[in-house]
Amino acid sequence: MNGREALSKLRSIPRYSDTPVVVFATSSSPSDRDFVTALGAQFITKPLGYPEYKK
Repeated sequence: MNGREALSKLRSIPRYSDTPVVVFATSSSPSDRDFVTALGAQFITKPLGYPEYKK
């Protein structure tokens, strides 16, 4: 199962449909970002330093 499948599955379970999710990805593709944000998750592109993560 990849990250897209995992996020879709998580969102399909009513108990977890509003669970906050942050996706850390190596991809900076607009389609990946759009997919993640459409499912209500935050999208952060790696590499990421601690100051950016802390925000």
